[in-house]
Amino acid sequence: MRISRWLSILAVMFFCTSLFSWAASAPNFTLESLSGKPVSLTDFRGKVVILDFWASWCGPCRMAMPELKKLYDKYHAQGLEVLSLNQGESKNEVSSFIREQNFPFTVLLDYKGEVGRMYKVSGIPAFYLLDKKGNVVLHEVGFSYDMEAKLSPRIGQLLKAK
Repeated sequence: MRISRWLSILAVMFFCTSLFSWAASAPNFTLESLSGKPVSLTDFRGKVVILDFWASWCGPCRMAMPELKKLYDKYHAQGLEVLSLNQGESKNEVSSFIREQNFPFTVLLDYKGEVGRMYKVSGIPAFYLLDKKGNVVLHEVGFSYDMEAKLSPRIGQLLKAK
């Protein structure tokens, strides 16, 4: 009985360790930006990054964008970047929406949702907070009105870290 309990505990620990180490490093990608230039995640090493997976037809995504803008405005000068990965819409649709809303962050076009699948995005909006080394430190799905309050202290800590 004791041995099977210990084996179960070890199996769970091994599974959790494997899952954590898989999730620790954010997979690299290269996507087209709204300006037509290719942008890679590795271009932002040394910065704290929020990856935002979204679509303009998604109501919660539209609600989250102003909150992301507040975080961007507050922390961009200190090294925060927001990479906003549109899921499956045309360049014209995305350009029109971003221009209307005047969002300042980098917008990337994931036309076929390939990067979304790579990150196992199960719903949008989905957010990944990455440290300066490109490790995923937080993953959230959905919008909440306290998003800025929840993320702000964490971003502040990551920006201070070396």
